[in-house]
Order: sequence, then structure tokens, then C-alpha cells
Amino acid sequence: MRALIVDDSPVVRVLLERMLERYGECVSVADGERAIAVYSRRLGEDAPFELVCLDLGLNGMPGTDVLRKIREVETARSPVFKSRVLVVTSSSAVTDVDAVRREGADGYIVKPIDEAKLSEYLVAFGFRRTSEGKEPAETAINSLESMCDQDAIPATVLARLIQRMACSISRQLPTVSAQALSLIVGETPEVVGCAPAMNVAGGPPAEVLQETLLA
Repeated sequence: MRALIVDDSPVVRVLLERMLERYGECVSVADGERAIAVYSRRLGEDAPFELVCLDLGLNGMPGTDVLRKIREVETARSPVFKSRVLVVTSSSAVTDVDAVRREGADGYIVKPIDEAKLSEYLVAFGFRRTSEGKEPAETAINSLESMCDQDAIPATVLARLIQRMACSISRQLPTVSAQALSLIVGETPEVVGCAPAMNVAGGPPAEVLQETLLA
């Protein structure tokens, strides 16, 4: 899948890139004029975007005008190609939804973006994940936390992870704010207390992490 992200918010563009890169190529732009130019060029190169994530509230050219122009460019092509356009915006007004539907939008997501809802649309559009792209860090962290809760990671492996985490925290401490540090220190003794007997062969005792934080 080739996706074009059109949003004037750099945060939203990065977020969508991380969600979509697992499905294929992602290109992002910040304004409507650039979006139309890039879309038209790729269409002419026979490498069209199969998905367009379009913000309605763009600076300059409104998202509805961008959508209308994209459909015009597609219609002028022979044979006619029609991408899937998913509107992503902060407005949930019925009039806005109806307007983009009339202009040819295939779906509508209200910010903040719900990844589960986005995935539902992608599946409905027939897009599948590929081997390209990386899982968002949040997904990996959630998976690790879940495995820890289920005791699915061997103790020797956990010991190595603790050692690496302690080293990482030690390196990051100079850049951590006082407020964030107080939260970390406040939570760590309770966490470490869950496993007081972590003197596993090949790894440090659990106190290492606490000592690193409190040093």
C-alpha cells in the first residue's frame, strides 16, 4: 500500500506515519497545494497513492477543496483510478461528515486518532500489513508489560533486561526533569518490591535499579 498523509500538524503526521508504515510506503505533506502536486505526479508515474489521509482543517486550501481536486485528477486519468480517502479531523459535525461524503470521501475519523478504528478502515479497504515498517514503540512496551504480568519471560532474561534498563536510566538521568524523576523514584521501590529475590545468576540484584535511581 502507498499512503499520502495530508495534515498541517507535525504531531499528527508522525503519528499516522507510525501507524501506517507497517502497511507500506508513507509520504506526508503539510498543505493542500503540495498534496495535489504530489498526488498528481505519482498518478502520472503509474505509482498512485492507494490511501489518502486528509485533514479537513488545513491552513490555506481547505480539505474539502483538496478532496474535490483529487477526485477531478483521478477522473481525468485513463483508465480512471480512485484512491481511498480517509478524512481525519477534529470536527464531528454531521454537516461536515455529509460534505466530505458528497465530495467522495470513503471514511471519517475524529481526532484524537483511534488506531483500532483506523485499522478497521484499512481492513475494510482491503489493505494488509507487510513486512515493511516497524511497530510503534508503545506497542512493543505494552507487549513487554503484558508478558511480565503473565510471567512469560524467563527469570534469567528478565535479569539481563533489568541490567540494561538500569544502565539506560543511568544514562538518561541527567536529562530527566525533577518532576519526572520524583515520579520514577516514587514508583520504583514498589515495583522492585514485587521481586525481592532477584539475585539471578548472570544478572544484578533488583536493588541495582533502585540504587541507580536514588543515587
